[in-house]
Amino acid sequence: MWEHFRSHPVFGDLSVADLQAIESFGSVRQVPAGEVLFRIGEPGDALYLVLEGRLEFQLSSDLPVREVGAGELIGELALFARHGRRSGTATTLTDSRVFELSRAAFDELVASRPQVAIAMLRTTLDYLLDAERDLLDGLEDKAAQLRSARSRLAMQKRLSRTDGLTGLYNRRGFELVISRLTDDSIEPDQGLALLYVDLDFLKDINDCHGHDAGDRALKAVAETLRRSVRSSDFSCRIGGDEFAVVMPGISPAQARRKAEQIREAVCAAKIVAREGQAAFSVSVSVGGALGDRQVSSGALRRAADRSLYEAKSRGRNRVHWHSG
Repeated sequence: MWEHFRSHPVFGDLSVADLQAIESFGSVRQVPAGEVLFRIGEPGDALYLVLEGRLEFQLSSDLPVREVGAGELIGELALFARHGRRSGTATTLTDSRVFELSRAAFDELVASRPQVAIAMLRTTLDYLLDAERDLLDGLEDKAAQLRSARSRLAMQKRLSRTDGLTGLYNRRGFELVISRLTDDSIEPDQGLALLYVDLDFLKDINDCHGHDAGDRALKAVAETLRRSVRSSDFSCRIGGDEFAVVMPGISPAQARRKAEQIREAVCAAKIVAREGQAAFSVSVSVGGALGDRQVSSGALRRAADRSLYEAKSRGRNRVHWHSG
């Protein structure tokens, strides 16, 4: 039977005489399928070498089950530690045959053949170090997988809030921004401005120059917003030809200047519909509303919407502010 010991790293460096000595101190048990050899938390009073059959070893309910087969050792750590407790539960999956070395027998082995016990402990430490390195490698792999999953999740979150054509926040992103900025996150002495920006005559651009030209016009407006607003502002595309700019912590005078700058910058942009064709210009209508943290997001949006309606009804290519 000592040949079974030879297959395990713990006994790999021992001589045949040493292995036969170990064999003489232990006993062979027939264990039917489904029997629990030991349970987690119990005192460790024996180690087992599987001769035939299969067992499962469960460290805890939230960790994977490890299967143990012929030639594998189980329960050795608790045995080597004087007051060791079982780190898991071992249950036979099939009718099995195991070699059992009890704590008392192990103590006798230490007393009669200390060199065997020392060799077992030395090789066990090497085995544990290798297992620890494998565990660390596995944890590093899991950490890398977790970082990758977090990165994918962050990307998916960004994509769920980003307009595919312009790269600005989409309507969902706008809803999140405007709802958060009209609550207690704004200091009492800080203002908040909302601009609704509509690209004028998008349908005419599509009809005259083609839908690709319409997309280029939308991108030009988006790029103008990106260049014109502050780093603390939020630019969004909330519909086909509709944009929004949320500007926290801004004074009324600054907000009015910024709105006019946006309108003028859009008018100054030159858009090429197709290669070889003359560039064309576009304009925007801007509706603005001012508020603070006492104003609900709904009230601020309704005010900006009324301002935008006024700007469009008065001829477009202009800025109009809600008068309250």
